[in-house]
Amino acid sequence: MPTVFGDWLKTERKKKHLTQDQLSEISDLTKAQISRVESGIQGTKRPTAVRLAEALGADPREALEALMADTPGLEPVVVVERVPTDDAEFWDAYEGAPQEDRELAKLLLQRARERERARTIGGTIAE
Repeated sequence: MPTVFGDWLKTERKKKHLTQDQLSEISDLTKAQISRVESGIQGTKRPTAVRLAEALGADPREALEALMADTPGLEPVVVVERVPTDDAEFWDAYEGAPQEDRELAKLLLQRARERERARTIGGTIAE
């Protein structure tokens, strides 16, 4: 019984012209696991779905969307877009400050911006 995620995985694997054996080597999963997931015999969890997407060079969000389609009630996944800070006024305030302070300020600013840009796949914003 095929699943949305299983179909997605098989399609992505074939787009990359990979065999199940090759994907097994890249993803560090067994060929049997990949075969069972593709055929719908075995489900998978988020970390495994992300690992497979990354092994295929695919967008992990697509894998998670397919996985959510197979799993009613699965909590939405928060995706954070990371953007380096280039706010000149902000950095002017740290001119001459020790490098450690500048790095801490940069980290805090990035976290604040990440929260602003947080969005979910298939749901509402959750913090």
